[in-house]
Amino acid sequence: MTKILYLVRHAEAESSGGGLKDLNRHLTSIGVRDSNHLGMFLANAPVHPDIIMTSHSDRAQETALILAEQMRYGVDKIKIEEELYEAPIRILLRLINELPENIESAVVVAHNPGISFLADYLTGEDIGNMTPCTSIAIEFEVDKWTLVAAKTGHSKFIRLPD
Repeated sequence: MTKILYLVRHAEAESSGGGLKDLNRHLTSIGVRDSNHLGMFLANAPVHPDIIMTSHSDRAQETALILAEQMRYGVDKIKIEEELYEAPIRILLRLINELPENIESAVVVAHNPGISFLADYLTGEDIGNMTPCTSIAIEFEVDKWTLVAAKTGHSKFIRLPD
């Protein structure tokens, strides 16, 4: 059996100047455009996620919402996970390992550096820094998410923003 994980770094967000809290940074017009392009790419791949999980930051939620709309995934089904905000590998992996067995494909929208480190960790490849709105599809030959661990996946594709 196969599980597929789509890791997405949130799209470009406004700077944190002017006293704006980091959690409340919104996407820039470039971030909105890139999210739409990524969503169209995933829809045409075709990607039909069983779950979309996102950090509770505004920029991550906006990215997830645009992706969901493009992939015709019910936006009301997006799962907001506060723990995804600036999460280290340990937290990201735990959230993935806790996914139910009936989930075959999952999209996770989160932040750097954790999301990039996780891609390297799971594939054993040197993916490097995922720029805003980069996505990587990682395939695992497992029947349970609890078996996802270091170097157990291989990258199917990496999609950089236009």
